[in-house]
Amino acid sequence: MYASVTLSKSQRDTSWVYASGPVKRTCEELVRSLQSFILQAINYPELTGVNSRQGSGIEPSLRHLHPAVRSGALTRLASGHGDEAVEEACKSVGARLRQLSGLDDDGASLVTTALGKRRLIAINDGITRSEISEQEGYMHLGLALYRAARNPRAHRPSDPDFNADEVIEWLSVASALHRALDRAKPARSVP
Repeated sequence: MYASVTLSKSQRDTSWVYASGPVKRTCEELVRSLQSFILQAINYPELTGVNSRQGSGIEPSLRHLHPAVRSGALTRLASGHGDEAVEEACKSVGARLRQLSGLDDDGASLVTTALGKRRLIAINDGITRSEISEQEGYMHLGLALYRAARNPRAHRPSDPDFNADEVIEWLSVASALHRALDRAKPARSVP
């Protein structure tokens, strides 16, 4: 048995595999994965060092992230899945909001109910205008995370040619929300 492989410079171009027998499908999947990896390394060389011991690549750009975001992001970015890294960060924020608020909701509705005027999760004392504004700001940050970052990614195929800078920026938004939730006060009882 032998396999002949031709890779192209773009995933939009057709790559083909010639393999005989029952392993043909497996070979085709392997080549597509290999092509994706090679294109990722060419287009985003900063991602190639995510798992390296020297700490090169994108890992230094992720050191500032909250641990709840960083752990999921490193794994997904190492395998070239930027969209999934952002989705996982959103899920971690949602899980945290549910845990702290006692709500069984998701997305924008969860953020609005937990961090909105009812203040089921209190980021601060909510006494001064500045504190009220800060609470509202975190609610809007959460809404942006769900509506502008998670929703488009959840309703489209994963983009192997993702913009690494944009992914890091959305991961940073999720991280900022986690840090605010670290200092939040326990939820009021849910009516």
